[in-house]
Amino acid sequence: MNPESSKAEAAAGQSHGLLALFCDMEEKWREEFRAWLAEDMFPARLKAGLFACASYDAVADIERGTQATVPEFLTLYETATVADLYGEAYQSLRRDRDERDTAIHERMMGLERYTLASAGPSPAPGGELAPVVYVDRFDLRPDDIGAFNAWFVNEYLSWCAKLRGLVRVRRYLSMEGAPRHFILHEFEDRSFYEDAVWKALRNSKEWVMAGNTYGAPGLYERAVKAP
Repeated sequence: MNPESSKAEAAAGQSHGLLALFCDMEEKWREEFRAWLAEDMFPARLKAGLFACASYDAVADIERGTQATVPEFLTLYETATVADLYGEAYQSLRRDRDERDTAIHERMMGLERYTLASAGPSPAPGGELAPVVYVDRFDLRPDDIGAFNAWFVNEYLSWCAKLRGLVRVRRYLSMEGAPRHFILHEFEDRSFYEDAVWKALRNSKEWVMAGNTYGAPGLYERAVKAP
C-alpha cells in the first residue's frame, strides 16, 4: 500500500496495523533520543505513510506488579494495515539509516520489536495515540485460547468500558515479535489505575491463562507524539 492510500485510510478512521518497539537506554542519551524521535524519526515515518507516532516513558512512581521490570521506553506507530510495515516506503527507512539514526539504534538496549495486526474489537480511528497506555504481552496455550477469547469479548471489554478516562482497547496478534498476543489499553490519564473496577479486572482468574512475558504488563505515559 502506498503512503497516499494509508493517509486515506487514516482519514476514514481505519487503523489495522501497529508497530511497537520497547527498549532501555542510558540516562545520558535520553534527551537526544526524544529529540531524534521528534526531529527525524516521526516526520520521516509520517511521510512514508504511517499516520500516528508516539513515544512513551514507563511510569516509575508506582509499586505494583511487574512495573519495576518493564522496558523504560515504548514507541508506537499506527498504520492502515500491517502490510505498510513491509512496503518499500517504510522498509527503505530501515535499510538506509543516516549517521544519527545508526548511532541512536546502537544505544538502544534490549530492543524488542513487534509488527502487529489488529484482532479487534474494531478498527480504530487514526490520527493520535492516547496520553497513557497500559500494555499486555502474553501467550496462550492452545487449549485456553477459546476460553480466554470468550472472556475477553464478553466480560473484559464491557467492564473496561466503565473505566474513567478510557479512550479505547485494542487487541493485536504479532506478525513479528514474541509473545504472540498484545493488548493496548489507551487512557486520557492515570486516574483509572486506582479504580476498583480496574483492580478487579486485573485480578480476574482468567489472567492465569495468559503467560505474560518478562517486563509485562506495563504502564506508560506519552512523552513525544506526531502529529
